[in-house]
Amino acid sequence: MRSYLRIFRTGSFDFDELYAFMEKVHEYGKMHFLISDGIMLDLPQTFPEGSGLDIRIQRILTSYQLQRILLESDNSPHFIAVVSGVISSWAMESVESFYEIMKIKSYYHRCPISMNIVGKGGVYENYLGKRVLEPPERRVVEGGLYQWEEQHPQ
Repeated sequence: MRSYLRIFRTGSFDFDELYAFMEKVHEYGKMHFLISDGIMLDLPQTFPEGSGLDIRIQRILTSYQLQRILLESDNSPHFIAVVSGVISSWAMESVESFYEIMKIKSYYHRCPISMNIVGKGGVYENYLGKRVLEPPERRVVEGGLYQWEEQHPQ
């Protein structure tokens, strides 16, 4: 499987994205699941036995810890879930640093990495980009000069 780096932001933790990632990386046999404070999971329900994946779960407390985990861990797939308030509290130099580490790890070491930022956007988007997975807003335009039938006669 070709590795990739995927960073996206959602309003709440997206289990569908996690399960889709687990399906994609099933052939590796092992994956790292890194979560920050503020994300609550029922682990037996989220990761039922018999999934076929050896899942290594670790809590991220600081940006330095995330950098060390990424540098020192093996090249098994990583799914990172971070609350936007937590990542916004980190120094932007640290955010830029672990972003560079993720790019290097995914490109040169062929390690698939998916990062789900949970919550609202913040200053970190200057480094990580504005990638939002939300349904598009539907805008309704009322009124106007002409009706459809008047503009497009048959």
